[in-house]
Amino acid sequence: MLAVAHSVHDWFDGPSFEEMADDLEDDPGVVALVNGRIVGWATWSPSSDSPAHDLMELTWIAVRHDMRGRGIGRRLMRAVEEILLSESVHTLELWTVAASSGLENYAETRAFYRALGFVEHRVETVRKTAGGYDRLFLRKQLSTAPQ
Repeated sequence: MLAVAHSVHDWFDGPSFEEMADDLEDDPGVVALVNGRIVGWATWSPSSDSPAHDLMELTWIAVRHDMRGRGIGRRLMRAVEEILLSESVHTLELWTVAASSGLENYAETRAFYRALGFVEHRVETVRKTAGGYDRLFLRKQLSTAPQ
């Protein structure tokens, strides 16, 4: 799974890979397989922002670089949402690098999440990313309606 993340290294840095490796040991998740090989994955955990038990945080999602644009990320997110709904979780949040960072590849990331129905919750300018960028928190109310 780390090899998948390394294939999209423009989105992750050294500290991210270290945190990711640690999270992969503990966080629940889903994987996408093509011909028996992992091509994508996503994990979640209780929100770092709130103790509410019906709120979870998407901690990581990665799709192998050469498999992007095929709907794998959308299917991973749909699987995450279905599992969380079955566990009575009604809100999914995540954070990504805010637009104020100037990092162009994150514009694509923000557009991906917004297309899935996530909306801006807040921008964190004090607790920044490991790289020193503002963090954009997004949230989505989960529903049982088909997507």
